[in-house]
Amino acid sequence: MLLVGRFIFGVSGGLLMQVAWSFTAEISEDAVRGFMSSMPSVMYALGALVSIILGWVTSYHNVTYINIGLALTNAFTMWVLPESPVYLALIGKHEEALKSLSFYRASTSKDKAVIDEMSEIRSNQANKQTDVKLLPTEGISPAARWSFFVVAALMTQSILTGVIAVQVYGGPLFLKATPSLSPDLCAVFLGSILLVGSICGAAFTDLFGRRILLMTAAAINGICMLALGTLVRWAWGPEWLVPTFILVFSFVFNLGGGMIPYVLLAEVFVPEVKGFAQSITMLWLYIVHFILLLAFVPAVELIGLDVVFFVFAACAFSTTLLTHYLLPETKGLNPYVIEDTFAQRIKEGRRWASPVKS
Repeated sequence: MLLVGRFIFGVSGGLLMQVAWSFTAEISEDAVRGFMSSMPSVMYALGALVSIILGWVTSYHNVTYINIGLALTNAFTMWVLPESPVYLALIGKHEEALKSLSFYRASTSKDKAVIDEMSEIRSNQANKQTDVKLLPTEGISPAARWSFFVVAALMTQSILTGVIAVQVYGGPLFLKATPSLSPDLCAVFLGSILLVGSICGAAFTDLFGRRILLMTAAAINGICMLALGTLVRWAWGPEWLVPTFILVFSFVFNLGGGMIPYVLLAEVFVPEVKGFAQSITMLWLYIVHFILLLAFVPAVELIGLDVVFFVFAACAFSTTLLTHYLLPETKGLNPYVIEDTFAQRIKEGRRWASPVKS
């Protein structure tokens, strides 16, 4: 029964996370879309921390009952919320779309700002595919294909920066350096750092933009992985440096690699292909996670933990380069403008060139 429950939870959780980023991006204004699209990641980190604390202070059965209550509450609140105005406009329900937009702007359908925004949504969709298809493999523009590749590549590289190593070895390395602390307290401490990193990432996404945040975070993560690798190989510093670098890595990762690729996933694709593109990207993400989890321990046994850390460092530094050369700044732009930006770069033969400032 536990295996069945975990299977159902995995399927529903994967669907929920994919829809959460898409729905949040579609109901948000362009100026704050980065912050709003970061909220699912923040809530995920908060939920993980709460689960760790509950597992520490109460029984397994109580944790299950609490989670059931939270799941039912979430289902009820989503049931009463209006559908996304972007989706409603896409399927031709323009009056309902206007009412929905009025609700999410806390205004009325007669408000000029709401009417203008609704007109912009309809105008953006006018020259695009308006038929919603389950598998829109025909008519996908080269710009949409290239943006899909960029997002998938950055998400893959972000996973390869070493978050798996932190999750697998973080606890044992913590306990080795601080044996007086309980494992539960170490887990709470690490979960708290991840949550603070997520909150800061949400605040900085629209303040500094996506590119600079992802490039900077990936570079710092690379330095942390490089330091951990040299510590494991040569033991050049005190043991407390290991948990210090783990905490710095965890905080910075949620500023960049644990946040920005998911914001891009929510905002880069136009509504006509968003569902299909997000599904394929998330499927690929889970496959990469599975392969890494399957290969990580054998790789450590074969080449050593220090070499694995060095590989993660190389992936982190390459993420900085890929972001610089592949990703245009998407801050404050709607998906149609972002697609046009990719299309213009393709037209000018600048897929791999440093992007022009927005």
